[in-house]
Order: sequence, then C-alpha cells, then structure tokens
Amino acid sequence: MYIHEDLLGSEVNPSQAPGILVTSPRRQLLVCDAWFALHYPDRYFQMPTIPRPSEEYFEFPFDPSLRVRVDNRKTPYMATPLDEAYTCEPGQTFAQGSLPPQECEVRDYLLLATLVRARVSTLDFWCSQFFRETESYKASSEAFKKLDDLCRRSMEHRAAFLRLSNGLSIPEPIRLELRKIVSRADLVRNALEV
Repeated sequence: MYIHEDLLGSEVNPSQAPGILVTSPRRQLLVCDAWFALHYPDRYFQMPTIPRPSEEYFEFPFDPSLRVRVDNRKTPYMATPLDEAYTCEPGQTFAQGSLPPQECEVRDYLLLATLVRARVSTLDFWCSQFFRETESYKASSEAFKKLDDLCRRSMEHRAAFLRLSNGLSIPEPIRLELRKIVSRADLVRNALEV
C-alpha cells in the first residue's frame, strides 16, 4: 500500500503503525500492514504489482555517472547496458538509474518466477508429469516462459540475464537456470538469422 507523504505530518506517528516502513523515491511510504488503510481509507492507494508494464521501467533511464563507493573508490555497476559482467555487483537495494531499466524488469520477472516456482510442491510436480498439470505448476511454467520471452526481447535484456548469471549474489541453481535461458534465446536468435 502506498500512503501519500501528507501523512508524515503531526497527524500520524509512523511508529504507531505496525509494519515495515520504507521510503520510496517519490517520498511516499510503503507500508506492509493494513493499519493506514483502515484508519485513513480516503488516502489509501494500492501498491503496484510486479512485474510492472514495460514502459514504467523506463521512467528512470540508465545513468553511468551514478557510482557506488567500494574499497575507498567510486565505481559504476557497469559501463554500458550491454556489459555481460558487473564492474561492481549491486546488492538488494540500488539507486534508481544506476541499473538499466531492462535489468530492473528482468529482476522483477525473476523474483516473480522464483516465488511461483517455490510454491510448486514435489507432489504438484509429479502429478503434473503423469496426470494433468496443477495450477501451481502451470503458473510456474508460464512465469519461466515469460522469462524466456523477456531474454529474447532485446540485447540489453540478454545482457541483464548474463550479468545476473555471472554475479555471486544469486544462488547457483538460479544462475544455472538463467544461463540455460540465455542459451535457448541464442539458439532461437541464431535460427531466425539463418
């Protein structure tokens, strides 16, 4: 839920609200509880879903002049959106514009696919292999199909997949899956060029 910044005045003490408060670039509060929605229904906005529409990612274009301090030197995460490895790997949070919009889109789709795959139980998997597909297995398959489509969308998206698969902050099984997605995208791209 997004709460508009006018709630930051003396009218509301954020420490009264149970939940996690995170400030966004638009100076709104992201509140992980329905407390504000119950007490201030006229000022309640629904939190956007992930992944967002593609055009929303381009609100903050890539700015290579944004740098982070690592070992007493300032460095960008990458020089261009087509780099296949990070100069300095970003963590879970980063300044808007420090990563290309295509990478932010890939990260959101990857988060969604990973969360949906985690909901597939072993029983769901085997039932889907021998009987009919379960809803959770179908949702997982669709999420990973969207990742395949996203990797084929542009060279910037492909480079984002490669950067994430070359980084160390993502678990190894997911990095292997990202490499497979890039390999499949390259096969399709090569087949179309012939």
